[in-house]
This record gives sequence, C-alpha cells and structure tokens, in this order.
Amino acid sequence: MHCSKLNVLAVALQVNSDAICDNSIERMSLLAQQYWTITRSRISFWNQSLAWVQQSAQPDKNYAECFYIRAAELLEEVLLAQLHTSIWGAVWSNYDAKNRLGANERLGGLATGIVDCHRESVSRATDLVFWLGRHQRNTADRINRLQRRLERWTDRLLVNFAPTIDVSPFCFDIERVRDMVEIQAKTRDSPTMLMLIGGLQAAQLESCTTGFAKRMNHDLAGLMLNLLPLDVLSEIRLDLDTSVMRSDQGSWEMECLLERAICLDMATTG
Repeated sequence: MHCSKLNVLAVALQVNSDAICDNSIERMSLLAQQYWTITRSRISFWNQSLAWVQQSAQPDKNYAECFYIRAAELLEEVLLAQLHTSIWGAVWSNYDAKNRLGANERLGGLATGIVDCHRESVSRATDLVFWLGRHQRNTADRINRLQRRLERWTDRLLVNFAPTIDVSPFCFDIERVRDMVEIQAKTRDSPTMLMLIGGLQAAQLESCTTGFAKRMNHDLAGLMLNLLPLDVLSEIRLDLDTSVMRSDQGSWEMECLLERAICLDMATTG
C-alpha cells in the first residue's frame, strides 16, 4: 500500500477531528498506543533501509537501474509520510485540548514523539537525495519538488487546528500557517473533505505507485479507518480490505498491538 493513501486518510482525520474528540479516553488510549507501536516499527524499517543505502552509496560507483528506483521509493515514502505523521500528531493534541485532559492523561505526547523520530529519518533521507542527484538528477529534482508541495499542504491542513493548539511542533513554516489562518478567517465557508482531498491529489503528492513499507502502511490505514466516523467511509474510495473493521474489532486491535510489540526491535520487511 502506498503511503499517499495514508495522506488521504489524514485529510479525513483533520476534517472529522471534532467528532474524534467524542471517543472515550479508554478507546483513544488503546489506539494511541497501537499507533505508537506500528509507527515505531515502520520508522525502524526505514532507518535500517536508509542505513543500507548509505553504506552502499559510493560517489564514483554506478548501480543497476533497479537500485536507484528502489532507493527513490524509500526516499519518497519517508518524505511523503510527514504529512500523515504531522496531522496525526495534531489530531491527538487537539483531543487532549478539547477534552481538557490532565498531564497524566494526555495522548499527544506519543504522537509528538513520533514526529520527532520521523524528522530524524527525514534528515537522513535528505542527505541521500543529494547523493541521488549525482546519479539521477531528474529523480532527485522530482523528489525535492515533492517535498516542497508536501510542506505547503501539511501547513494548509494544520490551519484548522491552529486556533485550538500550538501547531509549531507539527508544521514546516509557522508564519505560513498564521497567514493561512488570517485568510481563512475572512471566508465564510470552510473547505469540505472532498475539496481538500481533491487539492491534495491535484498537488501530485502521489509520486510512485507502490509503497515501500506496504504492510505497515496497511496497518496504519486500518487503524485510521477505525478511528473515523462510519459515514466518512462512504465519501472516500480507497483500495483497502475493511472487512476486519466489521468483525471482532477489539481482538484485532490487541493482536496488532502485541504483534508490533514483539516485532518492534527485530528486522521487519515491507
């Protein structure tokens, strides 16, 4: 599964963030822990893969085309996933704020920790984009343009959270967010979910067609679908197996949590 689909679901999370705040603290705590475990496993997989590419990358060495293609898919995924990670963090911080949770109950810290870990992976990926540019200039330029579009769209989606929470830990340019907040305050109608998803897709944030960490991306999509109100699923079309969401949801969540906890420190496969 490609992580651009996670970004589409992140838009749905943003639009429905107030409805998400109606969930009980017990359910949200379970989902937050599950998100932490799955995402830490995905970041670990990325870092192992980035380390392998870094060790293989030699300034004067040429590689088979398939090596560059796979490396580009890895770099794209690490960069593209920033939107999902940032919006998820804002959703949990918004939940804390709207429900006025105490210091010992807040869930946003888990998501903020993932944002920080992800940024470390992004830093390593950015260094590799420079390396890729010496061998595949067009591919590196495309990835850099992708990153700039992603940063603008992440900040755009954080606008609705800005009146409630401090979005600076999640955004790329706080001044850009403030400018967008000011502009949106002058308009009567807020954009709908379909409008935002259409804009996201028009920004061409889908770069390659296959995901790098497909299995973990699918698990995260399942997690988000179970967090969203059911009526949202009729508005968005995704190629996902949603049958698990209609059976024994509680058992499935616990199985995923235990599986990820066991596999977290082991080598994982995409």
